Amino acid sequence: MYVPMMFDMGLLVKTLEIVWNRCNELMGVIPVEGGMHMLMSVFAGIGFLYGDAGLRHLLTESGLYALATVTNILAGKDFDRGLTVFKLDDEALTIWFLKNFEV
Repeated sequence: MYVPMMFDMGLLVKTLEIVWNRCNELMGVIPVEGGMHMLMSVFAGIGFLYGDAGLRHLLTESGLYALATVTNILAGKDFDRGLTVFKLDDEALTIWFLKNFEV
């Protein structure tokens, strides 16, 4: 039986070291990072893929955020603002899609 255990990033590193050193005793333990850190990795991936494709320009030129803040958001460092930005971006793109969708 496998038991996934969620950890903060700092504890995850230490837990992985322990599990790797005692792999026979801890065979069913699967350490994974928590939900916030996983989303921060997703935000960094979105920033890597779409930052230079216009997302950085969209966020700075719209006056929502300053360039340094946008850089932190797209690097996955600012979780709260990143969550807000990507929700707003999703809503704006969905509205644009529904207005321009033809059957």
